[in-house]
Amino acid sequence: MNVVDQPISLGDMVRENWSGFPGTVVGIEQDEAIVQYPNGGRRLRSRLEWLVPVSLGPKVQ
Repeated sequence: MNVVDQPISLGDMVRENWSGFPGTVVGIEQDEAIVQYPNGGRRLRSRLEWLVPVSLGPKVQ
């Protein structure tokens, strides 16, 4: 399975496919993920299809 084809889940470090800014998935609702970004602690919604994993390291607890 290609890394891009892996499902996004809670705790994953992700970025939008056109952005270099990583964030952590803190919620999933239907086809959207709620992503917490470290710059100022902002939480933004993104479509799951726009997100790619940043790392295959351990998930944030």
